[in-house]
Amino acid sequence: MSKYLSCKQVEALLKFFTEGNLNPKLEEFVKEHINNCPECKKKYNYLNKNLRELQKEPHIQEQKLKKEFISNLSAYMDNELNSNENIKIKKITVGNQLARRELEKMYNYQKILQASFEKTKNSAKIDFSKEIVAKLANEEYYSTEYFKKICILFVLLIIFIICGFGYLYL
Repeated sequence: MSKYLSCKQVEALLKFFTEGNLNPKLEEFVKEHINNCPECKKKYNYLNKNLRELQKEPHIQEQKLKKEFISNLSAYMDNELNSNENIKIKKITVGNQLARRELEKMYNYQKILQASFEKTKNSAKIDFSKEIVAKLANEEYYSTEYFKKICILFVLLIIFIICGFGYLYL
C-alpha cells in the first residue's frame, strides 16, 4: 500500500477513522493526509463535530424520556393516564429495553406487595379497613354524646350560679 492516500480514499475511510475503527498503520496514513490536505481536514472536522453532537443528543433525549417514563409509570400501571400518555408509555416500552425492564420490575414489586397484603390479611382473618371505619363511625357517635352531656352540665352550672346570685340578693 502506498504511503500517500488520495482524497477519495480518505473520504471513504473518514467515517471509520473518526470512530477509531482503522488499523494503526492505515490510521497513520489518513492522519498524515488530513494534516496536509485542507479540504479533507475540513470534511474531517465537520464529520467529527456532527458525530459528537449525535452522540450527545440521544443521551439527552434518553434522560428526558427516562424522567417522563418513570414519573408516569405508576400511573400507567394503575390505569390513571389519559389515552395519549398511555400510548406514549407503550411506545417507549416497546422500543426501549431498559424501559421494559423498569416496567417488569414495577409489576414484580406490585405482585410482591399484593401477595404480602393477601398473606397478612388471610393470617389475621380480619378486614382491618372495615373495622377502622366502624370504629370511626362509633367514635363520632360517642363524641356527639359527650358534647351533649358537657353542654347540659354547662347550662345547669350557669343556672345554679344565677340562682345562687338571686338567692343572695333577695
